[in-house]
Amino acid sequence: MPSIAIDERSSERHPTNKDESKEVIKQYEECPQRAYAGSDNGCCDNEKFLIGVAIFLMVFALLTLVNYYHMALVPLLLSIATSVVIIVGVCTKNAICMLISMILLIILAVIEIATLLYELYHFINGQNEATARAIIGFIFGILFCVTIVFAIISTCALRREY
Repeated sequence: MPSIAIDERSSERHPTNKDESKEVIKQYEECPQRAYAGSDNGCCDNEKFLIGVAIFLMVFALLTLVNYYHMALVPLLLSIATSVVIIVGVCTKNAICMLISMILLIILAVIEIATLLYELYHFINGQNEATARAIIGFIFGILFCVTIVFAIISTCALRREY
């Protein structure tokens, strides 16, 4: 009777598709997951804070439009662009969006600080009256600058995590 020779080495060289899929799954499990950026429940505190800042920027843009409609175009457009980039960056967990939002936040902070210094200069020289509306607007501007500084710190932290 003729004997049939089985080449056992060929099966060792060429793994089946099932073996390849197991290797791919193992490699995927070893990769770090970027889904939650430091939290188990979906959003970390920095992400929640930045979403709040984005909403705050939209409200600030509308208040700027109401109070200073003749000077509000640049801060209005910058606030809207920054809030959109922040929301997109947090939802997609993209480091480049966080970098862009950080740059826009820095520009927005510089514009706001320059506006506050301009108003303070006019208050000191007596060119503007210190009405309740002006003082409340000045305090609101200071709080806005502090919030922007914390938002810049949060974007730095999230950019590092993404």
